[in-house]
Amino acid sequence: MEIQVIEKTNGRINRVTGTTIKERLRVCAYCRVSTDNEEQLNSYQSQLKYYD
Repeated sequence: MEIQVIEKTNGRINRVTGTTIKERLRVCAYCRVSTDNEEQLNSYQSQLKYYD
């Protein structure tokens, strides 16, 4: 099996024009659980760890 490494592009690509966008992208993460069940607490911690 051969692994292909794709190098990072500086900035984002505008899908309409194909040009590079230099501004930073603002994002946020939303983590939640639906019950007080102990299994859900582990799910919440896993979500936090993933986004951290």
